[in-house]
Amino acid sequence: MIEIVDARRIPSTPIMTIYLTGQHAKSKEGAVEVARNIIYTSVENVASAIYEDPVREEIIIELSKQMMDDRNITMEELKERLELQNATVTVTDTTVEIKPKKAEQIKRMLTKIPGFQVKGVPDIKRVLVTEESGEWVIRTDGSNLSKVLEVDGVDTSRTTTNNIHEIAKTLGVEASRNALVNEAKGVLEDQGLDVDVRHVMLVADMMTTTGDVQQIGRHGISGKKPVYLRAPHSKSQFPTSLKRP
Repeated sequence: MIEIVDARRIPSTPIMTIYLTGQHAKSKEGAVEVARNIIYTSVENVASAIYEDPVREEIIIELSKQMMDDRNITMEELKERLELQNATVTVTDTTVEIKPKKAEQIKRMLTKIPGFQVKGVPDIKRVLVTEESGEWVIRTDGSNLSKVLEVDGVDTSRTTTNNIHEIAKTLGVEASRNALVNEAKGVLEDQGLDVDVRHVMLVADMMTTTGDVQQIGRHGISGKKPVYLRAPHSKSQFPTSLKRP
């Protein structure tokens, strides 16, 4: 709840609930296929070893067949991702050999190659495919709403995240306001607290009234000065419409 009212840029545990369309939602195999396209996969995720061969002045990547199959990555996809302008890439059944054009580039390339993206959406570290209410749903560790919505098979109308700022940036302030209400309600219900939803809606309205998501505390919106109304000193200061006949 503190994270919600503080409107933190990055939640301590960013998660997404990804709903699917068509056959992807009806079968586990279809949901797993979408999940493989979502989970972030780098070179080090599919390699059993990455090292320098000082004799041939090359970088050797030994591939893990199990991880390649698990992430559904082909050798053609891997070769396409590893196309480098300043090096020659040779792909075999079990290894990738990268030979830089200049020998002095090996050390620098060796530190960068493990992090090269092969597949998936950045920031999505893990995925879990579960069946809920008769359909298959993907839950993630990590969040990247804008990129996930671009993946084929994702239901863009229901997929959501607990990162309120991502929602505001991708879908607009009204969507972030609804997310604030839902997140706060969920926390209160989990704790067994019976709070009228209108109180939560009022807080969410105040946090998004300017068009941006702002944090709120017991003194009101952060950074906003309170407005005090001065009482009039004489009858002449009352508006005409408020004067008694």
